[in-house]
Amino acid sequence: MHITNILEDLKETFEGSPWYGNSLSNYLQNIKPDSLNYRQHDSHSIGQIIEHMIVWRQFTIDKILGQTTSISVNGSEDWEGRVYTPSDMNILFGRIKDTQKRLIKILEEQTDNFLDKPVPEEQYSFRFMIRGLIYHDVYHLGQLYMLSKMAKQDNLD
Repeated sequence: MHITNILEDLKETFEGSPWYGNSLSNYLQNIKPDSLNYRQHDSHSIGQIIEHMIVWRQFTIDKILGQTTSISVNGSEDWEGRVYTPSDMNILFGRIKDTQKRLIKILEEQTDNFLDKPVPEEQYSFRFMIRGLIYHDVYHLGQLYMLSKMAKQDNLD
């Protein structure tokens, strides 16, 4: 897989027309701002999932740029534990769009050789990490879809 293929996948997942349904951007636009705190049982809330996706995009950006990061799996930065207000929707949507733009811009400056280089302080390549980010987005996209659908049903919208 070449850098151009990875860029295509990132763009398709975020704002394209993927074969499995709507893009992340499309789903986010359909989430009602007052449902950011919605969760089922012990799941994470819609807002937490969006914030989690932003955190891992920032992790990826930091690693590509060679910057140190304090983000770790299930660390305090990984899952935000706060209560969201409806006005947070625009902030979250802006932040995820910003990380998408920055990630695309940074990757457009890379070559195919970059993908096989090891990620600093990790046991995997940039190719593995970036493909993992795409899979991560699709995984959480499914969660967001289900939770937002349940929120609509519970609110009888």
